[in-house]
Amino acid sequence: MDQIKKILDMVKQGRLSADDSFKLISALNPRLKLSHDEWERYVGLLRNEALGTAEVETILNGRSGAQFPDPPFPPRPPRIDTTIESALESALSGIRKGFGAGQSRTATTLKVEFESSGGASMRTNIPLALADHALKLIPKEALGMIAEQGIDPQMIPDLLKSSPPVGRLMDFTDEEGSQVRLTIE
Repeated sequence: MDQIKKILDMVKQGRLSADDSFKLISALNPRLKLSHDEWERYVGLLRNEALGTAEVETILNGRSGAQFPDPPFPPRPPRIDTTIESALESALSGIRKGFGAGQSRTATTLKVEFESSGGASMRTNIPLALADHALKLIPKEALGMIAEQGIDPQMIPDLLKSSPPVGRLMDFTDEEGSQVRLTIE
């Protein structure tokens, strides 16, 4: 997998062409079964900095069925006496803490916000479980704006199926003032 990351880095830096990188990636991992057109989409995402090499590598690993190793030991739950003690201290000092503080949330929804320059707006939430149908659920105008930025909208389902982190995914404003925002929540 380290070789694939190096190839992706070289593509992102412009040191390796899409054709040459396609041949290398196909030879290194034949289980990907990528067509040349699909590879061009990934290269477009890399070059437009919509995704980093780590994200594209994660998507490719998911396509090839690679299993990620489990951590050597599961995280230990906090001791009950420590948890109660810290909760009491927090309550007495006036600071409110939850048990989940500092833990990352699992993404479940793609939030799509689209506002046209004419004032029309549309907001929708798409469960990540419906990633295969996302292109049917996102407004065509928003998909058009994404395509204008050089990002192939056909890559959105793959991106959503790769367990993206919570946060802003894309935010574009065109010259007419129309705006599209995709956020993972």
